[in-house]
Amino acid sequence: MDRLLGEWGIPKDSPAGREVFNQQMERRRWEDSPDQFRQLESGWYLGSEQFRRELLEQVHTAPGPNHFGEAVHEAVEVRAERLIAQALTRLGWTELDLVNRSKGHPAKLELAHQLRAQTTLSVAWVAQRLSMGTRAHLTWLLKGAKPSKSTRPQGPVQAQLAI
Repeated sequence: MDRLLGEWGIPKDSPAGREVFNQQMERRRWEDSPDQFRQLESGWYLGSEQFRRELLEQVHTAPGPNHFGEAVHEAVEVRAERLIAQALTRLGWTELDLVNRSKGHPAKLELAHQLRAQTTLSVAWVAQRLSMGTRAHLTWLLKGAKPSKSTRPQGPVQAQLAI
């Protein structure tokens, strides 16, 4: 073992020496076949784009204090898109309706409140995705128009706005 380690410039057979040897072997493996490792360096999964989407769809819990980075943001966006799709279905709207309705439409405002409460997405992202104008405008709407039962319209429209 000492001879093998010595060939790699490692003076002693020890846990630290074996760790250095292991690192050098991994580096050599990467140099021999970089294409296999490039996939692992670029993301948190290994597989097709469809497989990645399936994994993200299965994320139902909020990220914990040790979760961070692009993968968490992707999972939060997938959750938000799921909430938006459910709301559009309940409202009987299409994506075009979402764009064509006014920036301050009560149903859009309710959905914005829901997205802010159930995801960690920025106000700017929500404003852009729901076609509600600028981040500042949506912030103003969110602060000034807190959802409450007393401010909701009565009658058949109320059922349509319930998100």
